[in-house]
Amino acid sequence: MSFTFRQLEIFIEAAQDGNFRKTADRLGISQPAISKQIGALERSVGKILFERNRGASARLSAEGEAMLPVAREMLSQRRQVTRQTRPATPFRLTVITGDYLLDSVIKPRLPELHLRSPHLGVEFLLGLKRVNIIGQVRSGGVDLGVYTAADRPPPTDDIEIIGVIPCSLYASPAIARSVGTDLEAISQTPFILSVLPTVRAGILRMLAQVGITPRRIISGSQFGDVVAEMIRDSAGIGVLFDAHARARLGDQAARIPVPLGPGYRILVKGKRASLPEIQTAIAFLRDICSSASVPTR
Repeated sequence: MSFTFRQLEIFIEAAQDGNFRKTADRLGISQPAISKQIGALERSVGKILFERNRGASARLSAEGEAMLPVAREMLSQRRQVTRQTRPATPFRLTVITGDYLLDSVIKPRLPELHLRSPHLGVEFLLGLKRVNIIGQVRSGGVDLGVYTAADRPPPTDDIEIIGVIPCSLYASPAIARSVGTDLEAISQTPFILSVLPTVRAGILRMLAQVGITPRRIISGSQFGDVVAEMIRDSAGIGVLFDAHARARLGDQAARIPVPLGPGYRILVKGKRASLPEIQTAIAFLRDICSSASVPTR
């Protein structure tokens, strides 16, 4: 029998709600993640703990009812041990990242990190430029940096690729139908690009690699959500991460089937990176930032 305390925590929360979607919303994680953790726990104990109904509703089975007090007692004992061994002063680290990564990728999963390492305090700083993120980490001002780049960085001891993120051209359905896969027609259509020079330059290089040279560039925003809304409102064509486009736009935008290179999730490690507490944060960032990735090559 092998299961994790995280699976027990989710089992208890789901038992309280009787609805996997409600539990997911309350914990700030996805419903499939709830189902995956519950399924793994059921396989470990060899019992069906929930009787699934239509939709996301689920109620405890007889085996689940018997398991619930056991799970609560195990977590109670773990918390007692944690309190006894927790350092008097919490360990604090700083992470610099961009607004999209922080709001859309990191924040929804932060409860997991706090449950896993309750003594670990993390302060997040916003960095608008890749060079500033790298510079602040290397200067010792912050412990870790995470950013997304259109270019694959050269390997160094302190820079690691932790995810390869699929991205594509998106436009309103009408614009997407009108340009098809005609590279010249796409190039002639207005493009919505970030106002951040390094981000814009990276996207232009990505487009040039597939034969697209935007003739009319519309200044968008440093915020990916704003660019997505401008695409939805037919302002022009833009480049979005596929996962972001699906979540933000759904069927309000269409993917233009011209294959683009991916984006890269980059982790910059500072001088204290070898400390066990920071290794915990690094493992967490690797996990969440690669969840929407394709395998690295």
